[in-house]
Amino acid sequence: ELSDYLKVHPSTIYRQLKRGRLPAFKVGSDWRFNIESIDRWRLEQDAFKEM
Repeated sequence: ELSDYLKVHPSTIYRQLKRGRLPAFKVGSDWRFNIESIDRWRLEQDAFKEM
């Protein structure tokens, strides 16, 4: 679902998770995402790109 939301390939999501670059947490073996945290993260990424 997150890959659809961010319009990226699922492997991109897993790669960013492995690098610790996405705001997420694990419940058992599943990754969970808070949509507000993802939106804040996206805004930060966009601001960084503009620099």
